[in-house]
Amino acid sequence: MVNFNSLRKAVGVGEEVETVMLYGVFGGQFVAFGVMIIMQRVIVGEKRSGTAAWVLSKPVTRTAFVVSRLVGNTLGVLLTAVLVPGAVAYLTFGLFTPLGWLPPLNYLAGMLVISLSAFFWLTLTLMMGTFFEASGGVIAIPMGLYFAMWFLPSVLTPLMYITPVILTVGPGGDFQGVATALMNGQAPFSWIPVISAVVFSAIFIAVAIRRFNRQEF
Repeated sequence: MVNFNSLRKAVGVGEEVETVMLYGVFGGQFVAFGVMIIMQRVIVGEKRSGTAAWVLSKPVTRTAFVVSRLVGNTLGVLLTAVLVPGAVAYLTFGLFTPLGWLPPLNYLAGMLVISLSAFFWLTLTLMMGTFFEASGGVIAIPMGLYFAMWFLPSVLTPLMYITPVILTVGPGGDFQGVATALMNGQAPFSWIPVISAVVFSAIFIAVAIRRFNRQEF
């Protein structure tokens, strides 16, 4: 069995950074689930209500339809679920905790990683909406993947280097993810989760566009 207390010491997680670590964990986790809930009906709901067919009867391409939903929801999620709460948390750390004012550039780097995490789950859920006709299937797969990506690295250590969940939470939730490390001015244990999140997000977008272009309405 993995000794997580020893593992936390190995990656430099002490009492002085636990407040930021908790923000990275819960900020990333709650945003991810919020994104899944919001996005589960973005494509499915419009297909079932006939809105998608009506919009596409106008001079609008299917690619533009998908991209507009992607861009609009991305901006909304990042503003309301990442940037504004992140700014409030920064002020709270500076004014009301012993942490004081974290280095702005370090904190911004961490916020960008949390934004990337949100974008990964947003694109995945958007893609699922092009495959299913009911929202249950759309949200079930991303949620299942989240928990699998969270717990499996505790057993299969190599997975911690590629799973996007590690952007915000360490394996099993017991030590720093990439975002928390950056906020605390430390080098993340690996940059590969960042790269994998970017690559997978691009793949999800491409598949969503291709799938939507091939559907009948």
